Amino acid sequence: MHGGKRNNAGRKQGSINKVKLELREAAREHSQAALETLVGIMNDGEAPHAARISAANSLLDRGHG
Repeated sequence: MHGGKRNNAGRKQGSINKVKLELREAAREHSQAALETLVGIMNDGEAPHAARISAANSLLDRGHG
């Protein structure tokens, strides 16, 4: 059999390749700092309203889906 699709060839659907796994791990290292930054922006009375609302929405999205 030459060319074409072969059954059960390649990575299984839903499996994570090495690059995605490394990127996910790197992002997780900065999760706490990112959350603290968002909370800081949300609570900063001097920040533009749009920035505060955006930070609040991001926090709600992460916390409540």
